Amino acid sequence: MLWNTRCRESSGKVRPHPALDILLDKRGLPISIKADLAVVELHEPIQGTSPEIHLPASEVNPDEIFTIVGHGHDGNNDLIIGGRRVGRKKAVGPPPSGGDGVMFAQLGAPFTSGSGDAFLRQDKARTELIGITTLPLEDGFAFTSLYPYRDWLLAELHRAAPRARSHSKPQEPTP
Repeated sequence: MLWNTRCRESSGKVRPHPALDILLDKRGLPISIKADLAVVELHEPIQGTSPEIHLPASEVNPDEIFTIVGHGHDGNNDLIIGGRRVGRKKAVGPPPSGGDGVMFAQLGAPFTSGSGDAFLRQDKARTELIGITTLPLEDGFAFTSLYPYRDWLLAELHRAAPRARSHSKPQEPTP
């Protein structure tokens, strides 16, 4: 699906996870991050922008290779406004400093990430949103795995579903 490159303005509500916890060092940089995710419920659905993406059916495996996609500022260059990014990454394990993130390593081009980029697990039959990037930790780059938060995400998506029902009826709500 090709995305329209025009900007659109939308309004809605942001509901962060109730267990969100970010521990910062003396410089204000993150040491540990837990439950770093939120649901954004738009007041009106955006027509024509619903790709078929599912929540994860399982936890991220060590050494699993996945796709990261992002848009806009990437943490390295303030001039990437509107630029799309995509890259392959590999899970390397939990961060040594704690938290519930999954550390990842570069594969191929050295695209790091911004905060809020999507991590996708893809096969021929299905695409799953497995995680969302967090701010870089002192241990390196990490993302919040969505699998431990699947029940909360499904509850939040079902909570928002009454508005969306008039537009479509997916079997499983898609983030």
